Amino acid sequence: MITLAKTPAAHPDLTAENAAYLPALLAECQRVGLALHLTDDPAVDLPEIKTMGGIRTVIARADEVGVALDDVKAIGRCITCNTELDDTAVVYAPANAVPGFSGCKDMTGALAKTCRPCVDASGLPLTAVQRGPEWMLRYGCTPWCVNDHTVPASADWHSTAPTETSLLASAVDSSGYSDGTDNLPWMTAQVVVSNDLPQAYGRHTSVWLGYGVHLAELTPGKAREALDSLRAFVARLEPVVDFAAQVAADDFPGDPEIARLDREAEDRHAHQQAAARTERAAGDNQ
Repeated sequence: MITLAKTPAAHPDLTAENAAYLPALLAECQRVGLALHLTDDPAVDLPEIKTMGGIRTVIARADEVGVALDDVKAIGRCITCNTELDDTAVVYAPANAVPGFSGCKDMTGALAKTCRPCVDASGLPLTAVQRGPEWMLRYGCTPWCVNDHTVPASADWHSTAPTETSLLASAVDSSGYSDGTDNLPWMTAQVVVSNDLPQAYGRHTSVWLGYGVHLAELTPGKAREALDSLRAFVARLEPVVDFAAQVAADDFPGDPEIARLDREAEDRHAHQQAAARTERAAGDNQ
């Protein structure tokens, strides 16, 4: 059902671009069992759902039919691929969301969801809230925990997915400590909660800060100190990098042939020195 605050001719914006969206909007309203009411009331900002005459109705501005279409179309559809959801859909709370993200809602107030094929295609682990309330109750899990507590020797603590630098440790490590860790990020950070037998041992929150093969387990307060120190360091690092770029303008690669001759000369010198030491040792033993 569609109702208009004015006749179609009296809706000047409805006869232009917005009119093209109207059939699709009507079809989407029918799909989710909602009526549609278009209005020119300036007090209506974004599309909303209200009950009119006992019928749940989408109330939208006639000059924002496209906005209403986007909002209604999202109801019951995957937030990632826009396909209609089935019973395997999970709450949209991906492991790589910004820490603290608690999900988003569609215009009905329901939590947005994503279909299972999109979850599987992402390659991300499920968060506890995606696994459901029974999982969270059984394992005392925080909503954002990505640990699979069913695997053998699984962790009894709860963790966010690590925030990682795109730069790898092996790309900036000249010490050799990162050898054999080609996929290890340069820096990582994750929130970890330990609440196993809290009545006996309490509940403790920490920030695990990784830097290459090293790991620091910090209290939130110490992590804040580390963050402040990093911010100050980055502010000083930028002029260092900028100055290095200026200095590097005078760099040049050198001559490979001269370099080869120099290495050969060094090798001959080393051999001569070794031969001399051997000769002296032989003389001392006589």
